[in-house]
Amino acid sequence: MAPDASGALGLGARMRRLRAFWLEPHFLAKTRVIAIVLWVGALLVFQPSTALDMLAVFTLFAVIAVLPVMPRVVVPIGLMIALIVGFVPGDAVELATVITLYALFLTAGFACDGRLCALMVALYAMAEVTCAMVWGSSSAALEVINGLVDAWSNMFADNMIVGGGADIPDLMAWAFAVAMSMLLSGFAAVFGHSFRISAVAGGAAGAQRGDGGPHGTRTAAGAYDPRFGGQRHVRDRDARVACEGGVGRVCRGFRGC
Repeated sequence: MAPDASGALGLGARMRRLRAFWLEPHFLAKTRVIAIVLWVGALLVFQPSTALDMLAVFTLFAVIAVLPVMPRVVVPIGLMIALIVGFVPGDAVELATVITLYALFLTAGFACDGRLCALMVALYAMAEVTCAMVWGSSSAALEVINGLVDAWSNMFADNMIVGGGADIPDLMAWAFAVAMSMLLSGFAAVFGHSFRISAVAGGAAGAQRGDGGPHGTRTAAGAYDPRFGGQRHVRDRDARVACEGGVGRVCRGFRGC
């Protein structure tokens, strides 16, 4: 009976540690874990067919792996890598690119300034759609727009106004695809930014209570730095500034910022 009891206790302790990890503000680490799980699932569904596909897929994996380490540096570099990888054909590469982009924009919304994040969303959307229309790279947003146009044309194939096989001007398709890409990427960025606001507010409130951070976790310096997954800290004074002056001013107190 003793081994069973100890095993049950050990399992309960592991579950409590897992739950504590999930409740802590390690948003970037969680983003990496979820993206890696999705990346592995994508490889199980679509296997790379060539050595170039394998290189592209594992390059995207490397981008995901280092996201929590230097998020502000990795995000723009990762977006450029995703844009280049878009020229590699293959379902595995395309699905891995979509997963990486969502991880990048979640991280951008959490770690970067809001205006910089919005600029990255807009520039990447325009660059992705332009490369897809001019040089034939992959673009999920453009494929969605083309699919909608084809479905609309087939639905009204007998209509005298629309006609079968109707198409839209390239400029209109470009504008719709850019808007679609910005909508999808912007949703991920806003989602990440909402977690940042929650983490900053929780850290500042914890510093004022004296328990050192959200969920009662005591730290040496006071509150968590949410943009680094809780691995660095802000001083109590700066946590109070964040609580009183808003999220935008908290960057002034980050160490190594």
